[in-house]
Amino acid sequence: MELRWFSGEDIKIKRNDVRSSDNNLHVDLVKWQGHPLQAPLLRLPPDLTNLALECFDCILRYCGDLIPDPELTEVKCVYTVLMHCHKHLILRDEVYCQLIKQTTSNRSPCSESAQRAWRLLSILAAYFGCSDALRPYLIEHLTSAASDRHRSCHGTAAVCLTNLRKTARCGGRKNVPSVEEVTAVSAGRSARRQIYRLPGGAEQKYDPKMGHYFWT
Repeated sequence: MELRWFSGEDIKIKRNDVRSSDNNLHVDLVKWQGHPLQAPLLRLPPDLTNLALECFDCILRYCGDLIPDPELTEVKCVYTVLMHCHKHLILRDEVYCQLIKQTTSNRSPCSESAQRAWRLLSILAAYFGCSDALRPYLIEHLTSAASDRHRSCHGTAAVCLTNLRKTARCGGRKNVPSVEEVTAVSAGRSARRQIYRLPGGAEQKYDPKMGHYFWT
């Protein structure tokens, strides 16, 4: 069975995963889950399936939704996601959809899960854009969260929105961050704001205190 999530892309669902009505299944598909995916959310080439599942596994571990793996640190989780997206452009929409899912109706027993998912989304938006097909749905998701001041994530969602728009205009950063950057943004530690100069005169600032990347 295939359900269309947004125009131009298909979400694949195995028939044996159907346990209730199609409507309920469709709703659950775009909500937070605390266990690994059985298949990518989007239709991908077979050789990218394992990489897509690895990205979601890293997201779960980074957000605290899976038992920590001593060999898979927070920094390595972020690096894995960024490196896969850097090398395989087609994975970017998949990872964006995974993060939309994890920032929707997040009911994780881990108190930091939702905020960490939003933080990771802000990092991704500072580096990579998305397809024209996904962009209106992604912007709608970010705008809805950013405009609701009753939601604790509204500030981070606003940063995500700004990053995404500037990345679309300027092209984003071409290289993955340093270990120091990823370590700081993962922990949300206070540190001196760093400035990165990009082609065309654009600047991107990273504020570890907020745990966000800002475009200027």
